[in-house]
Amino acid sequence: MTALPMAGRGEELAAILGAWKQVGDQSQIVVLTGEAGVGKSRLVAEALAALRPRPTRVLAGQARSHAPSPYDWTASALSGHPVEDLPGPADALAWLTQRPDARREFSPGMLLRVAVDVTRAVLGDGPGVLVVEDLHDLDPASLALVAELAATPLPALVIVTSRAPDALAGRVLARLGGTPRTVRRHLGPLSPDEVADVLESAFGTRAGAAAVHERTGGNAFWLTELVAAFRTAGPEALVDAPLPAHLASLVTDRLVGEAPETIRFAHAAALLGGAAALALAAGQTGQAAESAGSAALTPGSARTGDPATSADAPAGGTVDTDAAVHRLVSLGILVLGADGAPGFRYPLTREAIADSVLPAERAALLARAGGPEPHLTGREREVLSCVAAGMTNQQAATSLGISIRTVTVHVSNLLRKTGSASRTEAALWAVRNGYTE
Repeated sequence: MTALPMAGRGEELAAILGAWKQVGDQSQIVVLTGEAGVGKSRLVAEALAALRPRPTRVLAGQARSHAPSPYDWTASALSGHPVEDLPGPADALAWLTQRPDARREFSPGMLLRVAVDVTRAVLGDGPGVLVVEDLHDLDPASLALVAELAATPLPALVIVTSRAPDALAGRVLARLGGTPRTVRRHLGPLSPDEVADVLESAFGTRAGAAAVHERTGGNAFWLTELVAAFRTAGPEALVDAPLPAHLASLVTDRLVGEAPETIRFAHAAALLGGAAALALAAGQTGQAAESAGSAALTPGSARTGDPATSADAPAGGTVDTDAAVHRLVSLGILVLGADGAPGFRYPLTREAIADSVLPAERAALLARAGGPEPHLTGREREVLSCVAAGMTNQQAATSLGISIRTVTVHVSNLLRKTGSASRTEAALWAVRNGYTE
């Protein structure tokens, strides 16, 4: 597959190239922040390829997020690099490169000094580049090294990427950003026009960009993965087609090992919406649940001591929605709106979780939610009938004599009104409720 060009990020790329031109005896620092999937690593790769003159050495390292160990960055950056001629005691070098036979016989301060000396020796006279990926996941020893390197005169460009850090990493990030030698850029989601640029490059058309932007939230990772999955199917599949299994598992795998009440709340929120799930956790049904669908509830306001009234109540009888919501926020599944109401970070995140709910649990949740049948306009009924017949948006547009953009808007409204996470669910809902001929 032809690689997709990097969309947007022109200003950020120019800032990195500008910092490279300023490298001398003192390092220049570029800090790139943004949530997972916005394209930080892609931007770094594009910048490294564009640096002129070419760096004499690039040292790139990152954290092992699942099992961080001391000096993960150094071990990663020096992987495959011969260390026999590097300065420092052999035992210290063995520790810094995480050799299995390493013996720790040195103080943290001495190890830090050796790590700095090793980095300087590898860089030589430069100019070189140090890349620190995922600073938020680095171990304390690596964080101390990054902070020390940033303060040490080096003929290098230091590029750091990070998501939202914890307290310790946050202090290092603040220290990096507090010098006149630092350029800091925060990468947000792609705009609808930038999504359209990607679609035009991949499919030769900008059609459907607004709907694709809505589904992906402008996240560069999700966008490129969908393009890769449906390159031969055409751009409409990026809006209509169910998520491929390998993409859906990237979402659902985050719930593996979580508390049962957290998983149940995620399922309820995916099927019903965040506010309705809060009402359901409180044991509210019927009209209360319907009201919850349109009025945001503050997390923590929904609790009950009667497990018999809630399909989601754990064995203890109390649904701690604060704990469930905030855990899902920390997993990157939910976000809290300005009013404190939970919502899914991306529509496709909701899709993946809703599609993973087993039929018995799905039926129980929908039955418990209750409430009257949603009001559908005449045109929405027509579009729903087309969806139930298995038509694509283009086929529905042709059949009804309306634009594909209008059909896309109606489909989005139908998914919301029927509580469906996908076109398949909406079609099943239409069959159950008599909206098919």
